Amino acid sequence: MVETKDPGRNDAYWPPGQPIEYPSQPATEPGELNIGLPNTTEDIRKLKSINGIPIDQLELRMRPYDQTKDFFTPVDPAPIPGAEEHLPRFSRSQYGFLGEKESLIEVLADDNDEIGAYGMTHQKVGRLLFDLMEAAGHGTTEFACLGNKIVHVAAGFPNGVQDSPFGDGVMVNAGALKFTNQTTGRTLSFDRLLPHLIYRYGFYEGHSTQYRLEPKTIMDFFGIKKKGKEPNS
Repeated sequence: MVETKDPGRNDAYWPPGQPIEYPSQPATEPGELNIGLPNTTEDIRKLKSINGIPIDQLELRMRPYDQTKDFFTPVDPAPIPGAEEHLPRFSRSQYGFLGEKESLIEVLADDNDEIGAYGMTHQKVGRLLFDLMEAAGHGTTEFACLGNKIVHVAAGFPNGVQDSPFGDGVMVNAGALKFTNQTTGRTLSFDRLLPHLIYRYGFYEGHSTQYRLEPKTIMDFFGIKKKGKEPNS
């Protein structure tokens, strides 16, 4: 099931005609991820693949790379039967989605526990970020969210396109958005791809990457406090 929302515009926040999607796809067998739905940390640690792509292949494509040397070099050891070539040219990032030696499963598991400690889900977090993006995309400079007064400060000029590394067809115009919460006094900056990755997979990027958005940073921005437990475990 995929819930969609047509942004009703062609602008720098989505490629022309691409709607905002809120998929909800339960895992069909052990070792798979519930996409757009909560997962327990125990199940995350047992993951074998996401969207049919083995975890080791996902990690390989998420590493930083030197675009002057291997931009067009295939990184998947073998294509997935019945699937398109699993490495669209923009599904990699020069700065990486994961650090050189980071484990995708460990990153997903740690962030799942962190968000759970706030009594939140990745889907709730993703929708909050989508709300900020949508307001900015419509040219709104001041708006309310969770009782906070939010100001859209700046939008980085799109510097190309970036595909999701998860082989899901998501593509955005790359560039960061910046917001200030006048209620909490906090600022928040994130790349346009991140709300999609957070909502679908609970992926905030690796700890040593340039575009990582810490769950705690999001919670502090909105003034959300920890509940003192980790219900996602």
